[in-house]
Amino acid sequence: SRLVALLNHPTAGTALHTPVLRLLGNLASADPSGLSPEQSETMTAIILHSHALRALAGLVAQPDCKKGILKEVCWIASNVAASATEAATAALIGSNLASSMIAIVSGTSHAFEVRREAGWALANASMAASDR
Repeated sequence: SRLVALLNHPTAGTALHTPVLRLLGNLASADPSGLSPEQSETMTAIILHSHALRALAGLVAQPDCKKGILKEVCWIASNVAASATEAATAALIGSNLASSMIAIVSGTSHAFEVRREAGWALANASMAASDR
């Protein structure tokens, strides 16, 4: 919750967003091979319960959002989607982050590496949905 509050702080900029996003990304990408299924789900649950995805969607919606921030947000979304839980998929859709990923992939105004990360997020979400 405190990390999300930092993302939402009105004076926060790239210098603060980048390390906060990296922390959230590391939580989201916790290697499940070293964790029990319950522990792996807990990592995703921490992100979901903190409403981080709404804050991430807010960052992506800013017209002056930097390429590095976009790439980090897409990476986090990709890892949350890869958790393959119904709650993760619902949160990605409910936060409008999935819509943002679609817009990023289908547009041409973003750098290739940002579009690629957004594509991974969508691919992971679709794979998670098809596994159910």
